[in-house]
Amino acid sequence: MLEDTILIWKFNRGSADALRTIYEKYRGTMLTIATALCNDVHLAEDIVQDCFVAFAKKGRQLKLAGSLKAYMTASVVNRIRDRRRVAKHQPAEVQQPERLQSFGYDPQKSAILDEQTRMLSTALAGISSEMREVVVLYTRGRMTYKEIAKLQNVSIPTVQRRYRSGIDKLKVLLDGEVES
Repeated sequence: MLEDTILIWKFNRGSADALRTIYEKYRGTMLTIATALCNDVHLAEDIVQDCFVAFAKKGRQLKLAGSLKAYMTASVVNRIRDRRRVAKHQPAEVQQPERLQSFGYDPQKSAILDEQTRMLSTALAGISSEMREVVVLYTRGRMTYKEIAKLQNVSIPTVQRRYRSGIDKLKVLLDGEVES
């Protein structure tokens, strides 16, 4: 994307405005992906913050071969993978999702949304991390199978199988509890 190319060019020349624009543009997506992958809002916020601090430190050394979005998403995914390796395969603890607060929600709709979010978070924690990554990156990160394949270092058909298997397992785990 041309806008991202210009932002990186400005960032490489020390522009704080470019860094702020990159942060504002990608923070929400990165936080959504991190929250879905690690199932902990506070940990997700820490991970996104760590990614942006590391990104900011790169400064002039940053050379992107692909898209900025793919780079930022890969940063989040890799940081989560690193934390998982450190945790040594401890079972994922399902955290209660933070209550969505907005003046636009009425209490009944908010309660339904909270319950659906909790159920989906629990179901996502019940599938393999590879499948969870593919499902989240495809649905929430809006990445293509090709981009996900590159990130996971696997073939596109493998990503497609992981996506289909992940969706099928989520359907079984949810057993019709959440309407789409």
